[in-house]
Amino acid sequence: VGKGEERSGGRGKKAILADAMEALFGAVYVDGGFEKARELVLKYLVPEISKVLEDRHRKDYKTLLQEYAQKWLKTYPVYALASKSGPDHDRTYQISCSLKGSSWGPASGKTKKEAEQAAAALAYEAIVQAGGQDAERLLALKKL
Repeated sequence: VGKGEERSGGRGKKAILADAMEALFGAVYVDGGFEKARELVLKYLVPEISKVLEDRHRKDYKTLLQEYAQKWLKTYPVYALASKSGPDHDRTYQISCSLKGSSWGPASGKTKKEAEQAAAALAYEAIVQAGGQDAERLLALKKL
């Protein structure tokens, strides 16, 4: 991007990013043919589309986990400070996330909020990997 566009936040504009991605896919198609372009799309674009379709594209894992827990488990996640270390100006927090007797973490972050997000991400991704709405199965297995 040019200097003016750079100053106005051009690198993060969705339209510019979409145009760049389209140009990349087009260049791969022209240079390498359909199969190479298909491989690129399958590797980089399809996983992102799947996240949107499964409503996992949002990065606020605390909200995702809480909505999931309320809807399917009729409870809330609980976050606990496992430890904190470092001087006041450079603190690191370790936080665990518990849900219906199962626990994930601890996860670290430079703020409590960041560590809670990381712990929620561990829990949410574990539930998704275990089959999503079948979270009761995951929670039962973790208790064994």
